[in-house]
Amino acid sequence: MCIIKIINTNRKFSSPAIIVIADGQPLGEIVGREEIKQFKIKPGNHALEVKVDSYISDKCYFTISSEETKIYSVKIRNHSSDVDSFTSGILPLDFIVNAFILLYYFTIGQRRFITIREEIQPA
Repeated sequence: MCIIKIINTNRKFSSPAIIVIADGQPLGEIVGREEIKQFKIKPGNHALEVKVDSYISDKCYFTISSEETKIYSVKIRNHSSDVDSFTSGILPLDFIVNAFILLYYFTIGQRRFITIREEIQPA
């Protein structure tokens, strides 16, 4: 059996449960500030994604061979860091720009809210 390790890079704040999905089937979840979780998976070609609340990441495609371990990191963007970062001093302008930022993340930017990427393992 092969293993994939998922690293939660969001340990500074308690995030909602991160659901790990392989080939459309849930493998398990990472809860709260848990740092690393391992999941067993069969050798072969797979599509990996993670879901938090109503947000889902892009799929990460990979091939894993027998007894191999792959490591992935998950990052959840914090809306407030994007919204708080724009302050022009002109209240109506701030409101409009921040509303567009939030609208972006709730619509076409949903898949950019959560990212998953493979970590390079030392040789």
